[in-house]
Amino acid sequence: MNNVAPLFPIVESEETPPSAVPETSAIEPRPQPTAVEVSDSLSDSHANSRQALKEASRQSVVENDVGAPVSPPSASAEQATAPIETPSALLHAMIGLLKALFMASIYSVRSSVRYLVHHPLHIIFDLALIAMLALGIYTGIEINNQLILDRISDKAVNEIISDSRFSHEFNSDDIDRTGVRVLIGVGAPNWIQRESVRAILYHARKAGLSAEDQAVLLAIADIESGFNPLARAPTTSACGLFQFVRRTGELFRLPVEKCMDPWENARAGVEHYINNYERKVQSTVADLSGAERVLRTFELSYYLHHDGVASTSPSNEVKAIVLSGTQFLFRAYHVLREEAQMPDRAPAFAEKFNRNCSKLADAAIDFWRNSIVHHYFFDTAPVVEEVEQQ
Repeated sequence: MNNVAPLFPIVESEETPPSAVPETSAIEPRPQPTAVEVSDSLSDSHANSRQALKEASRQSVVENDVGAPVSPPSASAEQATAPIETPSALLHAMIGLLKALFMASIYSVRSSVRYLVHHPLHIIFDLALIAMLALGIYTGIEINNQLILDRISDKAVNEIISDSRFSHEFNSDDIDRTGVRVLIGVGAPNWIQRESVRAILYHARKAGLSAEDQAVLLAIADIESGFNPLARAPTTSACGLFQFVRRTGELFRLPVEKCMDPWENARAGVEHYINNYERKVQSTVADLSGAERVLRTFELSYYLHHDGVASTSPSNEVKAIVLSGTQFLFRAYHVLREEAQMPDRAPAFAEKFNRNCSKLADAAIDFWRNSIVHHYFFDTAPVVEEVEQQ
């Protein structure tokens, strides 16, 4: 029985002699990498690849500079460096701007509505402040216009009219003999001429014209109509102080129905004079001064007024008309220079402002009384009528 082999070998010790271990068992197995280590290694490899591509592109640029041949890039490099196709940058900017404007408008509307709801008293105060500022500006404009009218002295106007060759009175004998033609001819009574002269001087000074230009305008109106706003040409459509035909009047906002209004006709006459002066006259009289400048300005301005801008040489008849008006021209120029030396007198601002405030308050009260809210909530007349009927 001692020769029978056991079913399982008996292991005497856990240690195995070094000679019994094969050579391959001397190398220990490598541990499996974790997920973090795998991602780190991949990142490092990608970074190395990008760095290698950058170095290759830099080397190719250097070789191009020195003239060395450049090898064509590989397919992988082309794919890595190829730009991504995107829409135009300008289109992106426009879309972004439109979005910003749309969002800003929505925000502004919402903020305004929210402010109106939560701060009604502030809105009332702001509107009142804006109304007061507008009223102050309007008052300043009225004072400036009033100052222009106040500076037109009656003495200067009377002296200008007295020098006119076309001052005459309307009497019943002339009307019976000639009919209404005496009313629409050149010249008029002093009380009509006075209003016409004031209208011309007002619009000329409102436009900032000098005394020389004002004298020229007065001389043109004296020749054309004798300061008669009702003057009308027998053969053409010319009418008014400056005898505008229909087409010229429409160019300067003077309709036919207002042609005989002295203030509207004077405004159009001043605008027409400024237009001709800037286009044709200013360059010619720039080197002149004094009486010579006034006379030359009058000549050229009347030629353009009578014959139009397209005219090149005036006729002898027009030259004779200009010569006949030179005496009145210099007399009016002398009167206006004396008037310019008079002290200014401006109306009181407080008085004008208080008057405008009263007008605004009356208008607001009338609007409130006629409003629907006042009619339904504050008007007691219908209630009294119902009680009386009951």
